[in-house]
Amino acid sequence: MLLGDKPQDITVVGGVVGACIHTPGHTRGSTCFHFPELGVVCTGDTLFKMNIGRTDLMDGSFEEIEASIRGKLYRLPKETTVIPGHGSMTTIALEKNFNTFFTESEDGSDAVKPNKTTASAFDPRTSTSSDVGFCCHGTYGCSHL
Repeated sequence: MLLGDKPQDITVVGGVVGACIHTPGHTRGSTCFHFPELGVVCTGDTLFKMNIGRTDLMDGSFEEIEASIRGKLYRLPKETTVIPGHGSMTTIALEKNFNTFFTESEDGSDAVKPNKTTASAFDPRTSTSSDVGFCCHGTYGCSHL
């Protein structure tokens, strides 16, 4: 598992090695799984295509999800494929450039300031997407369905 903010290596079926990345914000225990060999990060309910996970649930925090996305996920290689817990796949480059919650310019500075009061995060209760990704809520779980 993960100890603090230090990623821990994990091994999955087929011997593919990845790292657990603690990404609080949607919940305290939110975790993403990065597989560098495959060029993939499974983001659960932290980051979606052009959206972010809800932060209005118990233990949710907009400030923490922003820190997780900007400080951890956006530091992954830009060509990394993002497999979210709901919806379509995307890439780190697309999210850094076009996700209206947290967009960054090429030099890493803020291009668009987040607007947490008017933006509406992905709501799985109203989603009609048939795409299903990977979701991990750590030890705290999530009961938004």
